[in-house]
Amino acid sequence: MKSLIAEYLLYGDLEKSKIEGIAGAMIDRKAGRLADLTYEEDIPLGIVPKSRIIKMSQKKYVDEFFDTGSIQLGNFEYYNQYEHEEIGDITEGSFVLVGRCPGKTGFTSIAGGFNYHVFCAYEGEPDPECIAKFNYDSYFEIKDVKGFSDAISKALASSDAKYASCIYRKDKALVGSVPPDFPFMSISPRQLEFFSEAKYFLKPDRFSHQQEFRFIWDAVKDLTSPITIKCPEAIQYCERP
Repeated sequence: MKSLIAEYLLYGDLEKSKIEGIAGAMIDRKAGRLADLTYEEDIPLGIVPKSRIIKMSQKKYVDEFFDTGSIQLGNFEYYNQYEHEEIGDITEGSFVLVGRCPGKTGFTSIAGGFNYHVFCAYEGEPDPECIAKFNYDSYFEIKDVKGFSDAISKALASSDAKYASCIYRKDKALVGSVPPDFPFMSISPRQLEFFSEAKYFLKPDRFSHQQEFRFIWDAVKDLTSPITIKCPEAIQYCERP
């Protein structure tokens, strides 16, 4: 699968302030710039919130979903190129990742996850103002998040499905732990393993009003365009207003 590595640095053990400084310099090329770090435990992977999960859309697509199970899934390449201030995001799939184990701290500026289907929903009560920003006019509620995710996963024959509430930070700089035998001395797509799939649920804080709850499902190849599938099995886990 495609991964794009722009930079790789390797150090020994480092204290937090040094990690913040190096990651900040990788982001902005400015000495003294401290990155806003995110750790794996900060992202609630696989946790269903108590608030409602709403899929905003145009009414015709809501009707199609409840009539036939038709549903569109995006991907990071699509969002990178989409010219809409609410939907498009050129940073999707791109991060500064920091992998640590005793005696080693690796930093990589990398992009990946291009083999994941993505479905974005809204966490909370339907917000007419937010709906309007997307040029939508309708929505439906996902009542059973796991049931919905499992149904789509089966339709896609996906081997890896994840969901979580997105979190929002100034920087996409993530710190994770790796095993002592990790191959730090070679530059490879394995550097994506500096952080778990939770990295795909971190978004820039300028999008925080979206209150996104995200689903991802892996595919056997990289994806460049959205796909529309029919999954009538998913309907039972949803409810329209």
